[in-house]
Amino acid sequence: MTSESVLVKTYQHGLIVGKFAPLHRGHMLLLDAALEQCERVSVWVYSRPDFPEMPSPLRRGWIRALYPARLFPGLELLPDAPHPPLNDEPDAVHREYVRGVLDGWGARPDAVIVALYTPDHLLFSRQLMEQRLDLPFGIHSVGGGTEDPAFYKGLPQRAVDYVFVQEDWQIDKLQQTTDKTILAIAERTKEMLGYGMSAYAAQGVSAMYVLADALERSGSADREKLRDAIAASDIQSGPALITGYGRIKFDEQGQNTHAHGVISQNLNGERRTIWPAENRGSDTKPVWPVPAWSERKGS
Repeated sequence: MTSESVLVKTYQHGLIVGKFAPLHRGHMLLLDAALEQCERVSVWVYSRPDFPEMPSPLRRGWIRALYPARLFPGLELLPDAPHPPLNDEPDAVHREYVRGVLDGWGARPDAVIVALYTPDHLLFSRQLMEQRLDLPFGIHSVGGGTEDPAFYKGLPQRAVDYVFVQEDWQIDKLQQTTDKTILAIAERTKEMLGYGMSAYAAQGVSAMYVLADALERSGSADREKLRDAIAASDIQSGPALITGYGRIKFDEQGQNTHAHGVISQNLNGERRTIWPAENRGSDTKPVWPVPAWSERKGS
């Protein structure tokens, strides 16, 4: 397997375990992300005690109603398993239970999909380090705690080494660019907000420069003329590309056909862009498979 394989890898079997009590938009985003990245997704709904007003069959039914089998053939809803541990049992008990049930079902997922904000992700990452759990495919995060600078300050470097993060801007853009306007915007952003550039700020900057470009080309604030100018945008340089896009050009549905997320990997204590390859620094090389704990510095 080459270091580039991580960028195109599609997992064969993903697993999601949760209460889904009740099912909400966050769960749907998690399910959508899993379906995008896995050929097959198994969803296990369990809780003990269960919820009398919405027992597990009803909660599974909610998921199936939103993800019907004819449209989502890769989504599998696992049945109830006997004698689950109480919800407040130690994590180790739940891990052993899940492992035993999955073995009994003959399920061998190669990815587990979870939703973690900063506090949960700190605990999760610390447990991985302390248990020395080797994950050759690594941790692949889309947003959540790994976008928060506090996450990296709250853990030893070895706990966050090799983590992959996909987000909506190029995290090392400021280290790679020589565009004085972009650098000045970053400084001003930090002065105003008290922290550095983020995906949200970068997207806002990009949107304002797209609008400014359209205003200059249309020469008018007329609504229809401005709309047509935005639709005809074809930006290939300048501050509008602060997010890391190579180009901004809209299709008939109003979508930027060159938009994409950017994947970084934590290497030697720094988050470095690894995909798209054209955004990657010449001195950056993805590490894949992820080294075992016994092979890492400081372990």
